[in-house]
Amino acid sequence: MPRMPLEFREVIMPAALPDNEAARIEALHAYQILDSLPESQYQDIVALASTICGTPMAVISLVDQDRQWFKAKIGLEATETERDIAFCAHALLHADELMVVPDAMRDPRFADNPLVTGAMQVRFYAGAPLRTHDGLALGTLCVIDRTPRELTPAQANALSALSRQVMSHMELRQKILQLEQAQAQLQQSEKMASIGQLAAGVAHEINNPVGFVSSNMGTLGNYAGTLFDTLDGYDTILRDEQVTAATRERISALRERADLEYLKLDMVDLVKESMEGLNRVRDIVQALKDFSHVGEVDWQFASLHAGIDTTLKIVGNEIRHKAQVVRQYGALPPVRCLPSQLNQVFMNLLVNAAQAIGRDGVITIRTGVENGWARIEIADNGAGIAPQNLQRIFDPFFTTKPVGLGTGLGLSVSYNIVRKHGGEISVDSTPGVGTTFTIKLPLGENESS
Repeated sequence: MPRMPLEFREVIMPAALPDNEAARIEALHAYQILDSLPESQYQDIVALASTICGTPMAVISLVDQDRQWFKAKIGLEATETERDIAFCAHALLHADELMVVPDAMRDPRFADNPLVTGAMQVRFYAGAPLRTHDGLALGTLCVIDRTPRELTPAQANALSALSRQVMSHMELRQKILQLEQAQAQLQQSEKMASIGQLAAGVAHEINNPVGFVSSNMGTLGNYAGTLFDTLDGYDTILRDEQVTAATRERISALRERADLEYLKLDMVDLVKESMEGLNRVRDIVQALKDFSHVGEVDWQFASLHAGIDTTLKIVGNEIRHKAQVVRQYGALPPVRCLPSQLNQVFMNLLVNAAQAIGRDGVITIRTGVENGWARIEIADNGAGIAPQNLQRIFDPFFTTKPVGLGTGLGLSVSYNIVRKHGGEISVDSTPGVGTTFTIKLPLGENESS
């Protein structure tokens, strides 16, 4: 994004940070408006502010940790500036007041500011803070001129009124996004519930034939043993001297033609392998039932390790050909939770980890207890996440995958499930090195129920 030029960086006099800076930044990010696309209603407001106040420039400015970003603007090309030189950063310090600078050259805060002494030649500034219901100033609606001037009372009132309209639009925008997110998460939850019911139904349908086939294979193994014991008995009898040589030759030819020795060995192996296969199917079926937890809608104390292991069985095919899974489990007591929902979180993180790895990667799962919290880390040595995407990684519909390969809901749903459990989820990533997602869940009673 283009920024305004800074010709004289050594004379910058940045504004102090507001006392509520941490809460202010959190509130700003909650609106999910930073770096969003232009929207006509905001552009209309800056045009109206410019007209009412008679200034060539007007801006809706949102101030984050290190910059001010322009949601809408008229009369200038830049889309953001560094926070250190922003007039609006000073306006944040008095959230309930209109800040007016009649002549920046005569104001010690701005007389040597690059926006004043440089190409912009700002002389007049008036900014109405964009104030939340909690009194947090997120930015300003400001008007700017290259000549000193004053606002009339009517203009000042109009600018303040327009700033409230900006906040109204932001509130409405946020509610629409929350509604879309809730609808998408509901659809995702319904889909997961349907998958769970389908898994339970499939498990039930598979269990029946697996049960009788397993029983039949056991009986077949017993029959084969009895058959070969009988053949061994015949061999003992045939070694009797009273049996003619011609008879022995005929029986020997039959044994050779049937290759009984090979059949004896191979049939045992076939029955053994078939039983192993059936046991594997039974394990997969049990994993499906454990993963879905169909019918379990109440909070309960459950083993997180069991949930992770079950999920690994479900997503095993996604991981098997890409990465080795290393379990570094510590001591974890049972955690009060909704097991099927946490399994969904584990599935999203494990699948994301596998998709971030090209081949021959490693996914490491670490668990333990830390200061009264259960801690789960799922780390991969895949492609990593670009720094500019880290702050948006849990936003609904945000995805770096090609169109059609991701909905951008997996991490958002996971974030809300963890928060519902009174926990926290965070991410640390280095491009080309890998990514680690950390989940912290409270031990003991959970008040979310």
